[in-house]
Amino acid sequence: MFYRGSSFILTLCAFWGLCRFTTAQTVQSILWKVPDGTLPDLSQQFTTGNTLPLSWNAWNSDQYVDATKNLVDLWATSFDYSLNAFSQRLAKDLNLTTAGNFAWTIEVPDTNLAISAKYVLRFKAAASSFELDSGELSSPGFIILRAGTSTTPTSNTRTSSISISSILVSSSLSSSSVASPTPSTPTETPTSQQTSGSGGLTRGAKAGIGLGVSLGFLVLCGLVYIFFFKRKGTKYSAPTETSQSEVAGYKKYGSTPNPAELVGLSQGPSELEAQREPAGH
Repeated sequence: MFYRGSSFILTLCAFWGLCRFTTAQTVQSILWKVPDGTLPDLSQQFTTGNTLPLSWNAWNSDQYVDATKNLVDLWATSFDYSLNAFSQRLAKDLNLTTAGNFAWTIEVPDTNLAISAKYVLRFKAAASSFELDSGELSSPGFIILRAGTSTTPTSNTRTSSISISSILVSSSLSSSSVASPTPSTPTETPTSQQTSGSGGLTRGAKAGIGLGVSLGFLVLCGLVYIFFFKRKGTKYSAPTETSQSEVAGYKKYGSTPNPAELVGLSQGPSELEAQREPAGH
């Protein structure tokens, strides 16, 4: 019996809590226009320094706050007050029985933002100071970010990864253009250009080396041919020049050179002189 009674009490408490949560969600969706009361807690983001045009509908009920008899104050507080004790009165002595609005320039100290970025708006009965335990009509919780902080961390990560890839691609293209002076086709990548030839040489570099070796060989052959051809021509032309100089010398003295065969005939008279000696006796 005790077990059944405890189960019944727990079930009743859970049902009461669920009904209260549902009622609170319904109150937010009915009362709040900005921030949007139909959205769940912490699904909206705002930035410090910006002006948020708060607006709400009329509230003619004594539930949570008896707005039919009392004026209320509008507070901006931390979502979890026990963790981050921040409260700021935005407006005082408001009549909730009529719709209203208020331009809120968001100003939350960095010391509080460093603790938590979760905040909420609360209507409370007019009082000299903020009382956490008194009745209230709260808005959905929202996130407040520092000015200059992006509200989309995922897109930030994507943007930074694209910038690094672009730098890497730019540096790769720059290194490729320095290593190879020959233009590359748009479909080729720096990696394919560096590995297309053996030993790290591109096709253009290999072709240039081959052409240079061929031209050098042809020039060397031409020099050797010219050297030997001129030397041979000089060797055969020397006797002609010598004979011409000798002829010029003979002409200068008015005589002509004798043939080489006449030298042997000049010895004939010596034999005739030997035959004349017996005639003297």
